[in-house]
Amino acid sequence: MNASSVYKSIVTTFFLTISLTYSAGQPVLYKMGKYYFKKNKYDLSLWFMNQSRNKISRDIRAEYYDILFEIYLKKQKHTIKESASNLSYANRYLKRAYKYKRYSDLEYNQKAQELYDSSLCNMISIIKNGSKTRLVKYFQSHNDELSQFLLSSYNLETNDYNSEHIGLYTYSLKKLINTHKNNRLELSEKSKTQLDELLEKQFLRLFNSNNYKVLKNFMHSEIGMNSFKKNIASQSNVFQQLLSDTLSTISSIDVALSKDFYDKINVIDPSLVSADP
Repeated sequence: MNASSVYKSIVTTFFLTISLTYSAGQPVLYKMGKYYFKKNKYDLSLWFMNQSRNKISRDIRAEYYDILFEIYLKKQKHTIKESASNLSYANRYLKRAYKYKRYSDLEYNQKAQELYDSSLCNMISIIKNGSKTRLVKYFQSHNDELSQFLLSSYNLETNDYNSEHIGLYTYSLKKLINTHKNNRLELSEKSKTQLDELLEKQFLRLFNSNNYKVLKNFMHSEIGMNSFKKNIASQSNVFQQLLSDTLSTISSIDVALSKDFYDKINVIDPSLVSADP
């Protein structure tokens, strides 16, 4: 008998024992789900919860949906895609639990914020990978500047940086920067770090494209730009070292690359060039 069969046998035996022990009331499968939820066995709890969904009476639906929300928010995720799927389900069950008056308005807002923070980190990871996700619908339901930026950033990545989406990206990023300047953007350290990494990646790709001029709009931003400037400084050091050799040892390709590099910097922020040793 393999490990999987032993596991199923144990679960079945335990379930039968509980079935004989519990009296009428809440469905046994639901009680099993609650039991494993309290033990932080989220995958097993979810299995029992799903098995009991057709037997959930109206008076316990609020608790049922609340537990499902917590499971999908907290259960282990093996991939970014799985995490996005779990967060979408968490959003669904949070709204259902609230509909059945499981939370006060304050409790609901706190849980919604916790869900948003988790979704934000996951969405940034997805955008950086250039993947598609169902989380788009979640952020489409939010009108704040950060959500709108994430949507334009997502569209930018999934549409290969075409001109139309660069325009929308520029517009939404300007609004996000203004929100940040006015101290209306609250980010955890983790979220801020991830956002900076995303912007650095996107700024570098824009810098290496024919649309590099749009970066002029963001050179004084406190979001993302510090990392970008450090990367530019590092590239500049490489070119400075290269150009310090005699021209006879430098290939025409390297000369052209360095000229293109400094021409772009001169356009987006001349101070970067003048500050260079």
